[in-house]
Amino acid sequence: MQLYEVNFKSLVSPKSGELVVPFREVVVRKLERAPGAFTMVREITCRRLRDYVAASLGRGAFFARLGAVDRAKKTLSVDALITFVFTLLEMNDSEFFMNASGDEIIIDQSFLKLATNSQIRLNQFEEFDHFLLQREEEDAVPRSVRRYFGQLETPIFFRVW
Repeated sequence: MQLYEVNFKSLVSPKSGELVVPFREVVVRKLERAPGAFTMVREITCRRLRDYVAASLGRGAFFARLGAVDRAKKTLSVDALITFVFTLLEMNDSEFFMNASGDEIIIDQSFLKLATNSQIRLNQFEEFDHFLLQREEEDAVPRSVRRYFGQLETPIFFRVW
């Protein structure tokens, strides 16, 4: 059985009379049971950057526009993004996306069976039973995302939707 820990750093602020900004940061950790304790295997942090959320794995920077899951608008919900991060934690090869030759990668149930050790079943989610990763040129990446990953040496940006 896989063990995970998910921590939300929340921030709620009023905007036009509504409560918005449900989170500032989400940290997802994959844990391994050791005698008498747990050890962390891998950790990925998702950070809210204005209307976007972003995470990185190696040189890969993954970002998505927040909103209800809508393929036409290329938006994803927080739940969908956390599920995507679980997929990143389970990758057999953490450099897979950086070495992929195509500009688009579809992550569906068959991908999970081949490229991960995951027991995640995407087909249980009607609204996000697959993810599309689209490689983006740096000029097409939102400024807030580029600025956040400025410390990465030659980052490769992927839009997730």
